[in-house]
Amino acid sequence: MADVARFAIHSLENPMSESYSRRAFLKKSALTLGMAAMCHLSGAGRAFAVPQTGNSPERTMLIAYFSHTGNTALVAEQIHSLTHGDMHRIRTVEVYPAEHDPCSELAGRQLRAGYRPELASRVDNMASYSIVFLGYPIWWHTMPMACWTFLEFYDFTGKTIVPFCTHGGDGFANSPADIRALCPQTTVLEGYHTRNVHAGRMSRDVSDWLRRIGVAA
Repeated sequence: MADVARFAIHSLENPMSESYSRRAFLKKSALTLGMAAMCHLSGAGRAFAVPQTGNSPERTMLIAYFSHTGNTALVAEQIHSLTHGDMHRIRTVEVYPAEHDPCSELAGRQLRAGYRPELASRVDNMASYSIVFLGYPIWWHTMPMACWTFLEFYDFTGKTIVPFCTHGGDGFANSPADIRALCPQTTVLEGYHTRNVHAGRMSRDVSDWLRRIGVAA
């Protein structure tokens, strides 16, 4: 298995990674200068009005998700069936090991190194979406580093992010705070989380959550 140093070298040699690095640098510089920008995490029961953009609500919603074992994909499909938003699976060039322990070890090394894995999939029309559902499993008390790459690669200024995750018992852990830190000019709504064993089986919970935050079709 390649180590973090090899990953970093690969990133520097890859043109897409160079483009990402420039974008990430500019974004981080903007965040430093824009300390007055605010981001809000809505509480339970707070309704959100879908922005009026001239298009149907369905066209403004993107369901982006990273799924390793398929649990998060099941929740993403439930959200899709209720909102009719567009689907986008976040994939990495370097595929994570299928076995739990090697995958966990690699994820831990990436987190500690602050490594941003190169993405193999892109959203060509991100500017057209006002609401982005972001789904992921909880790895090492936060979202996988692929989601960090995703959030830094695109401009989410003025958009609404709705997190959802699957986990083994940690709930959201640190991921909402990390999303807010990465996207301070973005509104973050109340999210949805479920244990891995319940993924795809709690359709009523998902439906109730979507109605509560005001984005169900």
